[in-house]
Amino acid sequence: MSEQDPIWKFDQEKNVSAFTTKQVLDDGLPILLVMHNEDDCSWTFLCDSTDDEKDSRLVTMEDIVAMDPSLNEIAEIPPGWVAFRDFVGDEWDKFEEEAEEEY
Repeated sequence: MSEQDPIWKFDQEKNVSAFTTKQVLDDGLPILLVMHNEDDCSWTFLCDSTDDEKDSRLVTMEDIVAMDPSLNEIAEIPPGWVAFRDFVGDEWDKFEEEAEEEY
């Protein structure tokens, strides 16, 4: 929790960068897939309509949560976990990402 705001539940401060897509920011597509990245504890908020790296955008944690307050429902998933839903208002399904095997 943030020391600045006791209601803030994310493990990153409000001004920390998070990843999203231009489709979320510019086209208003809903966030349907959220990843709490295990390697650096960063967050990724996706519309699940693109996997093109050139569509990636940076936004602050505070701004993305302001865009979709329902993200607070998954704020406490641990690093290495993913949450997804079929539509805004749907219940989030949460699971631990499978580790990639190194050969």
